[in-house]
Amino acid sequence: FINGETNKHPDYITSQYHSLKANTGSFMVRKGKWKYIQYGHYLSAFKNYKPQLFDIKNDPYEMKNVANENQDIVNKMMKVLNDLLRETGGGDYNYLDQKCENEGKEWFKRWQNEINNGNSNEWKEYVSAVYTMM
Repeated sequence: FINGETNKHPDYITSQYHSLKANTGSFMVRKGKWKYIQYGHYLSAFKNYKPQLFDIKNDPYEMKNVANENQDIVNKMMKVLNDLLRETGGGDYNYLDQKCENEGKEWFKRWQNEINNGNSNEWKEYVSAVYTMM
């Protein structure tokens, strides 16, 4: 706002999710009435996961995937996602999914080594806290 400049925000919101309770990474773009979800394909078991598209205005509970009927919107949303990931140094969603999967494996190996070497008190407390919340 200084010197007459305006703060420009994109007209979309993005999110990504990688978790213990997700079998693959998911990436979301919300723009206008549309919500687009793309799944990571790094692990071959999930190579056939197709993107989903929801019309949030008419389907706020996301019950009907309308991707097949709106391929042009799917393509535009995929471009928004991939352009953003490239601009921020993340590659594309499959690269980011691979990176997160590999980091998760490294954390698991670290945990496993600590348990096997008897240095597990910190990990036991952490795991206990996590599973108590579930």
